[in-house]
Amino acid sequence: MKVWALGALAVIMGGTFTSCSDEIEESSRFTFKGELIADHLKNNPDKYSSFCKILKQAKTGKKSGNMLTTLSTYGAYTCFAPTNEAIDAYLNQKYEEYLEAVEQNTIDTTSVNIIKSPYLEDLSDSMAAVIAKNHIIQTDLRCPTMDTPEGAYPYKTMNRRAVTLSRTAKDSITIPQYLTNRFLSSSKALQVICAVIFLVAYTIYAASSI
Repeated sequence: MKVWALGALAVIMGGTFTSCSDEIEESSRFTFKGELIADHLKNNPDKYSSFCKILKQAKTGKKSGNMLTTLSTYGAYTCFAPTNEAIDAYLNQKYEEYLEAVEQNTIDTTSVNIIKSPYLEDLSDSMAAVIAKNHIIQTDLRCPTMDTPEGAYPYKTMNRRAVTLSRTAKDSITIPQYLTNRFLSSSKALQVICAVIFLVAYTIYAASSI
């Protein structure tokens, strides 16, 4: 009986060990061929060339590492990328605040953690790191920008800053104006399309009442 039990155990163990294989089936192999965050930013220089420069200037603390390189690798990141126009507006606003503070003598002009110029080329490395990390969350939200809900997020940026999302529709009066501002369209095409749709719909409505 003992001999039979040991023999059965040996058969079971042999089947267990021989069922493993070091070879991976071809159907299980997967290679990601889509855009990483850095790829998308670099592929759209008309929108994000300024932010790419900031990311490249922002050091990560590792040898020759920067934030653009970080976003070029696989990882769980969400980036709220500012456009070139947004960065220009931000630098100009901070420069005006700096001039006002200098006039009132309420700022240390020797600090490197302030913006002293409206030009991107004059941005210090420390401020580049601040701007870059304030726009990155080390979590994959997996949510398209336009579907992202407004309000406060339970996550913080890489600078440990709270994130609150809000959208601006400017002073829109009509629905076409609202949609143009809502989707950040620089052309009037969306307004024209909406106007045509409304005209056709109103024509059908008016004809049905005759």
